[in-house]
Amino acid sequence: MAPAHRSDLQTFAPALAERLPGTWTTNYAQHSSAADQFDRGWYVWDFQGVVERATHTCVLRHDAILTGPDSTRLYVVERPRYPQQFLAAAVMPSGIPDYYLAAVEAPRGIVVPSNPARAATQIARRLLPRYWESVEWARCIQASPPVPPSVRPTVSAHVTMLWHHNGLLTASAPDQHAAAALYLAGFQYDSSEKAFFLDGSDRDRQARSINDASRQLAARGITIGVRNAPVPAPSTTPPKPSTAPAHTAKRRR
Repeated sequence: MAPAHRSDLQTFAPALAERLPGTWTTNYAQHSSAADQFDRGWYVWDFQGVVERATHTCVLRHDAILTGPDSTRLYVVERPRYPQQFLAAAVMPSGIPDYYLAAVEAPRGIVVPSNPARAATQIARRLLPRYWESVEWARCIQASPPVPPSVRPTVSAHVTMLWHHNGLLTASAPDQHAAAALYLAGFQYDSSEKAFFLDGSDRDRQARSINDASRQLAARGITIGVRNAPVPAPSTTPPKPSTAPAHTAKRRR
């Protein structure tokens, strides 16, 4: 049986833009490396959602950014392993500092069908209202910050890496900036554990990745700490009684 046909993103994106409410333009880009992909993808406003996981764990050949009314931007990519579906997410708005955006719930990305009309309907009903609501809340917080006017808001972030007994190194990303640094340093994201990990089979490579992650995180103002993971407690289950037959005493003659 022939494989299902995938609508090409380069064709799908402008067709989608024509059907969204208002006037939208399309910026389509092909990527020759994962780094090129990440330069655009890490601005996706979908923290630990389906679209962010795709940009962090999969190599995407291309993507498209749609720009609409009030400078609203959408990030659109093919959904990996699903030839008849695409992914759509909001892009973080410009003009609002990250610490105000972090104070509100990010509008989660959604899965849409390859039919542009149906996809536009789902985006207009499910994604855009959540995006505008989150932006409005962030702007309200920015206009009336919960700190004295003379105090400059600060952002502190810290990444803790854990050494496991089998040599595996795990880390959790507190925000998208930390996730970007870990990804670029070679960490892989495990969606089931909601954590990044670094294999310890090649210690030299692991050490280089840790140093690279430290530089990447420091450049973003994020501190890092490495410690041993807690050792699992020994089992307190009492031993099972022996099922072997007891020895019988020798009879005296």
